[in-house]
Amino acid sequence: MLRGKSSRSHGPTNVQEAGGYYAASGFEQPQPSLYAHQALTSTRNQTHAYSSSSTSIQDPSFLGLLYTVYYAAAVSIMDSPHPPALGENVSAFDLVASFRHEVATRVLSLNENTSRYESISIIQAILLALMAEPKAFELHFKWLHLGAAIRTAQGLGLHRDGSQFDLRPVDIEVRRRVWAQLCVLDVRYAEQLGREPTITSYSYDTALPLSIDDTDLTEIQEQHAAAGHGRPSRFKAHQEIEQAQARHSPFSPMTLLMVEAEFARLFAHLLTVPYRARDSIFNTGVTTSQSSRKSHGSSERASRDQAVEKIEYRLQTFYGLNHRESTNPMQLFVFEIVDFHLARARFVVNMLDWKENYSLMSPIRRQSETMLLFNEAIAISSRCLQFIQQFSSSPYGWFTKRIRDVHSSAFVSLILASGYQVNTELANNAWTVLDQLFPIDTRTGTLLQKGLSKTFFGKVLCKARLRRDIFRGQAMQTAAGAAHHPYSAAMTVHTTTPLPTTVGANVSFPTSGNLFEDFDALMQDPLWSPGLASMENPYGPWEQPWNP
Repeated sequence: MLRGKSSRSHGPTNVQEAGGYYAASGFEQPQPSLYAHQALTSTRNQTHAYSSSSTSIQDPSFLGLLYTVYYAAAVSIMDSPHPPALGENVSAFDLVASFRHEVATRVLSLNENTSRYESISIIQAILLALMAEPKAFELHFKWLHLGAAIRTAQGLGLHRDGSQFDLRPVDIEVRRRVWAQLCVLDVRYAEQLGREPTITSYSYDTALPLSIDDTDLTEIQEQHAAAGHGRPSRFKAHQEIEQAQARHSPFSPMTLLMVEAEFARLFAHLLTVPYRARDSIFNTGVTTSQSSRKSHGSSERASRDQAVEKIEYRLQTFYGLNHRESTNPMQLFVFEIVDFHLARARFVVNMLDWKENYSLMSPIRRQSETMLLFNEAIAISSRCLQFIQQFSSSPYGWFTKRIRDVHSSAFVSLILASGYQVNTELANNAWTVLDQLFPIDTRTGTLLQKGLSKTFFGKVLCKARLRRDIFRGQAMQTAAGAAHHPYSAAMTVHTTTPLPTTVGANVSFPTSGNLFEDFDALMQDPLWSPGLASMENPYGPWEQPWNP
């Protein structure tokens, strides 16, 4: 564990426990009078890019970041299970609304003046605003603004590691932290929208941040400045710490971000397809024979399996997360995060393999493999729900309430929407989880999460719910008719509800033998109510049928 401020007053007795960042293992911390020596106080008073003395209160980027911090603080108060008293006539909801307006105006407004405020501060403000309140903005809105943040970051060179440009330690680490969070949100939003990540593994060389807290980073920066003026250093240099952490990363408040970024890299690798235009001059050596495609599919599966194994090994050895005897709540929380993401990764690998081989399976194996994957998807979705509920009243509730696994939930919804033959008890278990993970606004009948209904996953989920509601309505009508008319079972039941042609009490979905072709037909089914927004064309206005 890294040292807190209290350890500095007495000097470390154990270098490893103290973080091991002192220049000499036997160094004793100087007394307060010595610590306040002119050589040290002068470095503390030096102006740098992140000190308030060098940042004008009129700087638009700084003001945007400041209001975003206020906004995030107000949201945390509103979401806290034990919110503090704010005083008379002060409402957290009013504060959130007020600061949200300022953030929307100063940070999230894309106009001709946006390029004038390009800075790391405005990128930090965008990231904080998008993470502070997940239900405040639509997913497409988040995707667009994250894209703007990514382009701004690339324009500022954050995709290149700062150690190559002789930057100060604080600059290097802030750039790495910001880029890591951009990668995390890029993958998260891409998953939710059913798209591929914007950032690819070959488009940057920025390393992950060091596992050091802000207090140690400040100390490193001050010693760096002191060394530049020929003063002796009592703290290890940034380069020395980086070399030490190349072998092992100690646990710190930064570990959660580092682990999230590691999994973002993994999922970006799994979900990114290396497309090639058929008329490209760089397609030399690419074969398209069936045998080569089959061989390529097998190698792809092996490559994906190997990627998951590599990340698991790295987490165990580099981060030391295989030793789980800790009682530190933060470490236990990170352990849960790691296990959940590993389960997600294995499911994605299995799902991609199922998709690639579906058309080659026999009907019996197809049913068996699909049900195995369906069970696995329900288990992951259930684990996600349990994880959210477990930490809902903890200090980490702000983080866990954002966690969803769209891959498993989308697969469950797809199977339920397609009319696949599923055990009733299993289907009920699936709906119990889905209804809690993705609740419906009882006033509007739409999903509570803004913009989710417009996504591919949201449409599939709505399709599945409509199918369920129709079957429930039929069952209720049948039960009511049987109760009042003993012989009504042999009679035709007429209803004013426009039932889809593929739905009936004893009629299953007419399969073509390919679940993906079935899904295309399913999306054109009359079950899509014309009263539901964005469902007239499930694939969007840019994919209208082409009539030559």
